[in-house]
Amino acid sequence: MDTSPALPVEFQLQPLTDDAWSRVPIKTITAPYPTCYYYNPTFPLGALTLWPIPTSATLTGELYAPQAVAEFASLDTAVSLPPGYRRMLIKNVAVCLCASYEREPRADLKEDAIESLAIVKRSNKRLADMQFEDGALVQGKSKRFYYNINTGP
Repeated sequence: MDTSPALPVEFQLQPLTDDAWSRVPIKTITAPYPTCYYYNPTFPLGALTLWPIPTSATLTGELYAPQAVAEFASLDTAVSLPPGYRRMLIKNVAVCLCASYEREPRADLKEDAIESLAIVKRSNKRLADMQFEDGALVQGKSKRFYYNINTGP
């Protein structure tokens, strides 16, 4: 009887930018597990490349990615959206329609559109670890490194 539990382990892969991917000299190297990934956002489907190429036959993965709201099929299509979306859609469509009628949107409508969009964006914002380049660190008098968020490096 096997008493060892099969614990799923997730390894976080490091993203590669276009420049970093172009600097990988041998893209066909293999290893049991990948350490990095390169995402090429082609339309309609993006391409995800793992590096080094995994050789593990039982390797599975999870993608944590935002999803865009699909286009509405027609004006009477029933959709279920989180709170705040209805107001955001109405206010921002109203601002867009003003141009069609050669009208300047009222200041309060513009403010409402901006505020409602900001609310939806905030509700969709995911927490992420703060990152910055190593060269942005400055050594202070106490020999400790710091980064000034207001002035940059």
